[in-house]
Amino acid sequence: MGTANGIIGDRMTNFNKGGWGYSSQKTYSTIDDAYKDYKKLLIENGELIEDQRGDKVYQLSFHTLVFDKHINNIGGVYNVPIPTSSKISTEGIEQYANQLLDGNIHDFVYTYGNRLIEYFNVNQYDVMVNRLHEDSNSRRAVAVTYDPKSDNEMEDIPCLMMIKLTISKNKLDMGVVFRSNDIKYAFSSNMYALFNVQLYLSKQLNIPIGKFYYVCFDPHWKLK
Repeated sequence: MGTANGIIGDRMTNFNKGGWGYSSQKTYSTIDDAYKDYKKLLIENGELIEDQRGDKVYQLSFHTLVFDKHINNIGGVYNVPIPTSSKISTEGIEQYANQLLDGNIHDFVYTYGNRLIEYFNVNQYDVMVNRLHEDSNSRRAVAVTYDPKSDNEMEDIPCLMMIKLTISKNKLDMGVVFRSNDIKYAFSSNMYALFNVQLYLSKQLNIPIGKFYYVCFDPHWKLK
């Protein structure tokens, strides 16, 4: 399947295989294009396992993606295109995106918005923005969702672990780290919501949007 330099052959020319996992060789501008390639990669190269919930999935140990020009700018009005690959309705995906920008737990076990804004009694979005306001070269603009005091005892723990902001070439780059990601059912809505977070933070900092970096351990594709 692969060549000596680690580049995957005819079936998956968009991905490079390293010693641990896969990284994209192309930069994506749409969620739907990334979803299509991600699905193909998992089905053709993933290991078929039965996970902790008893679901049969194709799984990889590690994967990365890069997005650029992923947020539309029409006459100075910015918006994130809603992906057709999302498994939830337009209203549902917009509600989900809004949840990342408020601190309410919304009757769930957890929400990313709650973990990032209220849960630790600190608004981590504000912390990241303030760090970059104070020093545009800061490498310390980081937000986390995992709480080892409680999550070590829980079955349902956040999939999104970390957000990292960097100002590069006067644009706001954003990176995310997932411990796991359900590509079939959650990836597209996750990306839509996180792109909106990047848009929100770029407005807070009053700088243009740069690239978006996605890192995932154990991405998987459910057979059902």
